Amino acid sequence: MQFPTELQEPFTYSFLLVIILIIIIILCIVVFLFKDKIMDVIRKNTIEITKKRYLKQLDELLISVNDKKIDNRNAYSKISNIARHFIKHVTGIDVLTISLSEARKLNIKDLESLMEECYPPEFAKQSTGDVISSINNTRRIIEEWN
Repeated sequence: MQFPTELQEPFTYSFLLVIILIIIIILCIVVFLFKDKIMDVIRKNTIEITKKRYLKQLDELLISVNDKKIDNRNAYSKISNIARHFIKHVTGIDVLTISLSEARKLNIKDLESLMEECYPPEFAKQSTGDVISSINNTRRIIEEWN
């Protein structure tokens, strides 16, 4: 006895699914090949935003100094604080509470010179440093950071 049976057609994938998979694979390859360049662009943009933030803080400090709203000693304390927070932000190293000798061991670009400039006026009984020059020096260091 014969049975009338029809064979089922072979299973096939949608052509659209194949195209989507190929696009995803190509995107993964591109991201893998160019991830370092992409990360560099992201890092550069992040540093530029961070620079603007801390330069704005220096601008505000300069206005306070010029308007005599803050004395030299407190201004140097703020300069040191701004510089330390900036360096912590861009390097990830906590430099907020380190001493000058510890900064020398870390070998972080310009941190040592900034601390040497700010330490004496910040902790002296009578601060005699040139605050505006120190603000400008800190500004230069932040602007040149890469």
